[in-house]
Amino acid sequence: MTSTRTTPPPPDAALHPESGSFGPRLCPCYALVPKHKARAHPELIARFEADLIHHFGGCTTVGETKGIWLDALGVRWEDHCAVYLAAIEWTETARSSLRRLVEQLAHALDEQCIFLMVGNAATYLMWSPKEKLAQVPLPHGEVSNTQQLQ
Repeated sequence: MTSTRTTPPPPDAALHPESGSFGPRLCPCYALVPKHKARAHPELIARFEADLIHHFGGCTTVGETKGIWLDALGVRWEDHCAVYLAAIEWTETARSSLRRLVEQLAHALDEQCIFLMVGNAATYLMWSPKEKLAQVPLPHGEVSNTQQLQ
């Protein structure tokens, strides 16, 4: 019996089924989109999904989770969020495109904050009518006074 030994692919390579070759390194990215605003604007969510498919070849919703955050006054809020996953190339162009798509969705939904995780780097994408979109580090600390969104 004869055996053929092959070299395994690098662990961070992505298999391209159409060619059978290994392509660019991909990075998993997650965005949490508040469901209460998504339900009110299904056309914006459909556009966001179409943009993810167009720019990155697809997206997956990986269920629902509860988001908990503090507003600028320190008031704790809770909402159920859809979790969107997209695998993007690890390039500045791809990361910037994803940030821009999430920022546009936040603006269109009039959402003050959307959580975005690119690889192992987590940020909140902030938007307010008086300021341009900005990335800020994740806050830490004790919380009180819970507000529940319906």
